[in-house]
Amino acid sequence: MTSPYTANMQLEEAFQPAESDQFRAFHLDEVREAEARALNSLADRMEKASRAGKSFFGSSVNPELEEALRDNSKLWGLFYNKAIETKADPKPVLAENILKLSNFVFKKCYLALGQQKSTDISVLIQINRDIAKGLLYQT
Repeated sequence: MTSPYTANMQLEEAFQPAESDQFRAFHLDEVREAEARALNSLADRMEKASRAGKSFFGSSVNPELEEALRDNSKLWGLFYNKAIETKADPKPVLAENILKLSNFVFKKCYLALGQQKSTDISVLIQINRDIAKGLLYQT
């Protein structure tokens, strides 16, 4: 199983411009697979941390859940930035939808970080899994 760190690093590498201002020579399928792995990994981490409960040495904050939520927000930040860059492409509707979904995810991450409500966390987990599933089954 790929570690969350490795999946996130592969995804970040896919979005980095090469020295010639062209994106690295990642095939679209490889990028989609890296995105799906990162989304599923974060969904698993959020689910595991939310099941562990909130209490950690007498604190009401779960550090594993906080870390997973922050990493999820960072990943969606990558998607957001990529959508901003590609908004002028032939499919601006897709970029616009990614921007809207990213904003929703940012809001839910913020709420979950503050209140750690299971409903906010469940929504984030489901979004990540649904998007990952769509990325893996595109033709």
